[in-house]
Amino acid sequence: MWIMAVFFIIALINPFLLFISSKIKSNILYFLIVVGAYVFYSVILFVYDSFSEGIFKHVFEYYIAFGLGYSLVAAIGVRLFKIHKSHLIILSGLSLFIYVVLMIYHGFAPTQEFKYPPTLYYFSYGLFVSFLLFYVLSFNKMRRVFDIKPVSWLSTHSLTLYYYHTIPIFILKLFAGRLPMIDSNFVTRFIFLFVPALLLVFLHNGIKRTIMNAK
Repeated sequence: MWIMAVFFIIALINPFLLFISSKIKSNILYFLIVVGAYVFYSVILFVYDSFSEGIFKHVFEYYIAFGLGYSLVAAIGVRLFKIHKSHLIILSGLSLFIYVVLMIYHGFAPTQEFKYPPTLYYFSYGLFVSFLLFYVLSFNKMRRVFDIKPVSWLSTHSLTLYYYHTIPIFILKLFAGRLPMIDSNFVTRFIFLFVPALLLVFLHNGIKRTIMNAK
């Protein structure tokens, strides 16, 4: 559950990010500072890679590197509503360009391999999609297309769903050898992870409502 540590660190840093964003009016200057912060972060990762395996490296990776890396994404997120629509397309295109260049450089390796701790290859794909979706959903007509109960429900319960999907993940890890038809295919893996997690969220919500109604 390393993501909980990341959420906690970002929660601590977010007020500082919001303060900085409120003081810097220029988007160009703000994003230049974010780029500078990423360079600093990359230097830290370079130094971290020289450490031998041990408790210090583990603590540094999970409680410092992860927190700093995803705080850069949070720094971009707090600024999204101040970015002009046309600039969102530019940023999305730039992120896509960086992603394609790094994808070729890394021999079309999966971005997941660059997630722990996160680096530019992993960031660039996520930012490309995020900027693009934010642009598309800035139009009322497109927003109404997705303003339906299933999407709203999944959005509201996405974090709970994320927590519960770890249960079938561990089951699959323990019994992958006995479940080759599930483990070897993306579609079957997705169904195996998503459906039980979805049922657990429904059960969770049902128990929660029962407890609340009993008070």
